Amino acid sequence: MITDQALIIRVLNGERNSFAPLVSRYQNYVFSIAIQIVKNRDIAEEVSQDVFMKVYKSLSSYDRKSKFSTWIYKIAYRTAIDHYRRIKYTSDLDHITEKASHESSGNPTERRDLKSNIEKALDLMKPDAAVVLRLYYLEEQSVQELCEILDLSLSNAKIKLFRARAALKKIMEQYFKNEINTLRYAD
Repeated sequence: MITDQALIIRVLNGERNSFAPLVSRYQNYVFSIAIQIVKNRDIAEEVSQDVFMKVYKSLSSYDRKSKFSTWIYKIAYRTAIDHYRRIKYTSDLDHITEKASHESSGNPTERRDLKSNIEKALDLMKPDAAVVLRLYYLEEQSVQELCEILDLSLSNAKIKLFRARAALKKIMEQYFKNEINTLRYAD
């Protein structure tokens, strides 16, 4: 497999087709960041396209001080946040939680699927917090990489991660409240 660096050099030397493998490698990551922030599939696809246009146009400015993945995630995050602000997407946690509790009365097997429930919980979170958790746990980015992607100091990144975990815990407790009560009364 050709490295990111080798593909970047090829693109910078005029081989436009060498950009396609970079898009293939990172499109899922970019989309997951975008969807987490904008909460709309169509807009997330638009954000993803914008990200890769920005990456292509600014590839010569990539300084190789950080990993390419970190650089592209940073662009994805900023682009998604810009779209989020532009469309003035508002999320009222109470309203969404109420909606989710109505939806959770579906198939019991589906409700117990941990990954599905974590994704739902991330959807209920503020976009900033959800992105921090997604990058750290699902994309396995280090705290230092979070600092670079999100333009945060090390202490600020740790605080955001701590607060995001606390928010996730609160949402998961609320989400599973009925299941927990059912288990308590079953004993």
